[in-house]
Amino acid sequence: MYLPLSLFLPLRPHLKHRLSEIVLLCLLLTAGEWLQEKVPILAFPWSAAWLSVTSSPLLLQSATLISCRLTSFIIFLLNGLHGEIYTSKKRFAYTAFALLLQGANLSYGLYSVNLDKKLDNIYPQINVICAQDSLEGREKSHRKALDSARSYLSIMESCWRWGTDLVLLPETAVSKDYDEQLKEFSLISDFAATHGCTLVTGSFYLENGKDLPTRYNMIISDMGAARSLVFLIDDYTEEQKAINELHYCFVKYPEQMQGKLEDVEKALDHITENLDKGYREVNEIVDSVDKMGN
Repeated sequence: MYLPLSLFLPLRPHLKHRLSEIVLLCLLLTAGEWLQEKVPILAFPWSAAWLSVTSSPLLLQSATLISCRLTSFIIFLLNGLHGEIYTSKKRFAYTAFALLLQGANLSYGLYSVNLDKKLDNIYPQINVICAQDSLEGREKSHRKALDSARSYLSIMESCWRWGTDLVLLPETAVSKDYDEQLKEFSLISDFAATHGCTLVTGSFYLENGKDLPTRYNMIISDMGAARSLVFLIDDYTEEQKAINELHYCFVKYPEQMQGKLEDVEKALDHITENLDKGYREVNEIVDSVDKMGN
C-alpha cells in the first residue's frame, strides 16, 4: 500500500483529469499487490483484493482473461468510481462509467460460466473433494502428523460420495516430505486406496528419505496425474493397467527408474502419438524392473 501511494503522489500533479488519477492509482495498487507476492518477506497469499469475490463466480471470471490481477484492478477501479459518485459534481458520468464497467464484467462472467457448463457436457466429469481443515497456518505446522491425518480422514469420510475420483488436500496437510510421515498418513492413503480414488497431498514423496532430483519428483507428479486421467476413460483396461504399473515403478523403484528415463520418454512419446507400441514399450519397461530391488 505504501509503495503505490509513494509513487502516485509525485505523479498526481501532472494528471489533468480525476479519472486518470483513479486509473493510475488502481494500476499502481494492482502492481503493488503483484510485487508483494514476489518479495518473500512481504508475501502473504490472502491479502489480494480479488479474494474478496471468490464467493461470486460471475465477478471472478475476469481472471480468466489475463490473471487474477485484472479482477483486483476492476475491484479497485469500481471502488474509486463509487467514491467519485458520492463526492464529484460529475456523478452522472462516473455512475454511467461504473455501470458500464460492472455490466461488462458481469456479462463476461455469464458468458464464461455458460461456456464452462457447455464444456461440462462434452468432457468427462471428475468428482473432486477439496478437504480443508479449520486451522491457522502456524497451528498446522506445530500439529502432530497423526492428529493431522486423523482430522483429514474425518473430513474425507464426512464429505465422501461414491464416484469421487480425486481428493485434494492443502499443501500444509503434510508438513514434511510424505515418506517422513508415511506411517501416520497411511490412514488417508489407505482410505483413498480402498475407495478407488486418487489422493493429492501437495507434498513430494521421497522414497526412504532419499532426496531425489527435482526432475524425477516432477515426473512422479505428472505420472500420477496421467494415471488419474486415464482411469476416467471407458474401455481402456489394458492401457490403464500399463500407466498404473509405470507410475507404481516410479514411486517404488526410483534407483532403477532413474536409469530408464530415456526409454520411458520414448514410450510416452509414442503413446501421445496414438501408437499402440507405446503401451507395449511401457510394459517392457515395467517387466525389466527388478521387483526385489530399489
